[in-house]
Amino acid sequence: MKARIVEVTAARAPVLAGRLAAALAEIYDELPADAGRAARVEREIRARGADPAFLLLAAEPAESPPGAPAVGLLLAVPHEDALLGTSSSLLRVLYTEAPFRQRGIATRLLASAGEILTKRGVASMTAEPLYGDDAIVGIFERRGWVRGRMVLTHSLS
Repeated sequence: MKARIVEVTAARAPVLAGRLAAALAEIYDELPADAGRAARVEREIRARGADPAFLLLAAEPAESPPGAPAVGLLLAVPHEDALLGTSSSLLRVLYTEAPFRQRGIATRLLASAGEILTKRGVASMTAEPLYGDDAIVGIFERRGWVRGRMVLTHSLS
């Protein structure tokens, strides 16, 4: 399937908050159901949308008119570690609708993100794939991403 990758403008980004919240719920399936997630996503978009490390891309079917429902999404947010003095763009969502997977959409989203963020002067992108998700780790590694530190989580509730 041919898809065009479009950078979502700040004005259109809040419209995708619900889709992004649903993608987050699927990607991070260990999270409890949360009716307020879409509102938080929209607030984050509005708060950080002007930061060069913030990026929202949509993959739209090429044969559809511009603004058609996205079949793939990429969301990267600014990430700073004041203690280490590092900053990057943290990949939060790399998502393709199930019927459109295995067609290169995620690859094109990642490539476009790299090009756009580089032009903005962002030095690196970081991803935190779920432990054991070899498919997504493979996507990254085949495209030159290098494994770094592993993130461990412990619930305190």
